[in-house]
Amino acid sequence: MRNLTGYLKKTLLISSFILALLSLPFIFTKQTSALEGFDIKSDFSHTWDGSTVQSTIYITISSETPRVITYYTITLPDENLKPEVFLINKNTKLEPTYHDRTQATDLVIDLENSVVSKDKPITLKLTYSTENTSTSLSLISSVKDTTSRSFTFTYPKTEGEVTWSSTPIERVTQKGENIEIETAPPQSNKLNISLGDNITYVFNISRNLINSSDEMISSEINLPPNSNNQKLIVEKIEPRPDKSYKDINGNYILQYEIAPQSNIDVSIKGYLVMDKTVYSTVITPNIEQRSLWELKSTDLEKRLQKYLDETGIKQFTNISELNEEEKSLLYKTLYYFVIENLEPNTLTVGSLAGSARLGGQRALEQQAQSTSEDYADAMISLFRYYKIPARLVIGYITNISDYHPDGMYHYWVEYLDLDKKDWIIVDPFLEDYSKASLLNRELFDHVSLLYRFDNPNTPKLSYYSENDFLIESSSEEVNINYDIELAFSLKPYSKTDSHLQGSITIKNIGNTIIDSFKILKSNPNINKYTDFIENNSSTILLPNDSTEIKFNIPSDEIEKNIYAVLSALSGTEQTDEKYIETELELIEDNSTLLIFSKLTSILLYIIVAIPLYFISKKLNNG
Repeated sequence: MRNLTGYLKKTLLISSFILALLSLPFIFTKQTSALEGFDIKSDFSHTWDGSTVQSTIYITISSETPRVITYYTITLPDENLKPEVFLINKNTKLEPTYHDRTQATDLVIDLENSVVSKDKPITLKLTYSTENTSTSLSLISSVKDTTSRSFTFTYPKTEGEVTWSSTPIERVTQKGENIEIETAPPQSNKLNISLGDNITYVFNISRNLINSSDEMISSEINLPPNSNNQKLIVEKIEPRPDKSYKDINGNYILQYEIAPQSNIDVSIKGYLVMDKTVYSTVITPNIEQRSLWELKSTDLEKRLQKYLDETGIKQFTNISELNEEEKSLLYKTLYYFVIENLEPNTLTVGSLAGSARLGGQRALEQQAQSTSEDYADAMISLFRYYKIPARLVIGYITNISDYHPDGMYHYWVEYLDLDKKDWIIVDPFLEDYSKASLLNRELFDHVSLLYRFDNPNTPKLSYYSENDFLIESSSEEVNINYDIELAFSLKPYSKTDSHLQGSITIKNIGNTIIDSFKILKSNPNINKYTDFIENNSSTILLPNDSTEIKFNIPSDEIEKNIYAVLSALSGTEQTDEKYIETELELIEDNSTLLIFSKLTSILLYIIVAIPLYFISKKLNNG
């Protein structure tokens, strides 16, 4: 009996030991810090009624093997949130403990030793509301240590379409009086959405231009240009520049003359309205051969052609041989060829001070980690290889995309689609870096600051630091005013003059930059008699600036009334046609009368003087 009792004790001891070993996984998973082995997914649903956002987050926890969770901590990327928490499995409301941190809220939840397995996951439901009356919304789209699986946003259809989503939209559904959008799985903590017709930014440029030399120097500042993607409003420029012009690449340049041993503090404020438009006419720039933007490698050409063959693009010698669908496929294929052959250098994100330029060909051949400038050079090289006009853009990615909390400087590319009369933005580096689809999207987070088409070697901004250039989203309603004022100015003219000299004064009375103007119709034809050198086509007009179109019209072309019809351009936008007329005032020509009067005077003098002479002589002799 004693032996039997001892045997039972030993059996019980061994069984207890084995049970303890089997219980180890459960013991060590009671704390939420041990997340290894758990599969945690999160789903987000936000509904906005114009003033309040109702947010719901579902967190689903599963495990390949059964495990026990005692406490679970949820970290939300926002401050001062107090969401209600429900355990869906048991249809119970939980009472979490809230801990506020900088830009985050922690919720510690007692799950009371809930068992989690693959077949029996735990689902938590979090609900909260936030006040928001702006049509630009930043919504939570990620929870720490979870994988974001889905994101939906519902809003009143009266608010219009979605202008911008920082994550691509995959589906749009109308549900009664509301619109529901579903995006791709978010990759960032916040998903930014803007509703309405466009996105507006306010920007400030501050520069201290210094001349420490003993001679007068010129210093330049560039403004964001008007284009088919952005519209510029100028609110303030202090002081006014000595000269303003548009360079060969279409950039707006302000030039200041700085005296020796002095400085000028320049302050500029304006707005950028991001709105997609197209050009009425597109001037195709010449594609010159540049060493940084050309392909001469036979091996690279073969590899590229093989890649095109696999995509189904037939061989061609000129892009004009392709139809519109084939061209679109070519643009897309070249874009992804760059992405597949380069690897983003993450250490250079947001910097314009990259390493030595490799050029497009070397970047594609080396297949090394590359800067955004390398990606851009590679992209331009491929486009130009197929005679597609393309240009380098130095710009700024605003913080509506969450690539960087405050936004960042960046390089990308624009190519010219002649069928669409449009310069198209492509950013292979950012797609490769973010793993988000950016092709064929309206990239209203991309603010263009400087173009380079003709010369890849010196693309430099006139400002770099965050204090030099500040830009942020604006909820202000700003209207762009494209308008000009005209006046004739004529020099005194008589019928004996060989030419009529004069000018048409053009004044910018709008709030943007006028970058070109033309005479559409006139009598006589003033375009034939303008001075090409004096009427500089590179002149731009800042608000309240004026310029003159000088002319020199032959007398045989002159009629009594002179009129002209003019319009001006600002990027893709054209002002209303303006009509101006003046009546020619002739100086009276009295030259014949003067000659007759002089001859008459001489004749009268002779008639009177000769008799007086003889009478006087006769009296003297007497």
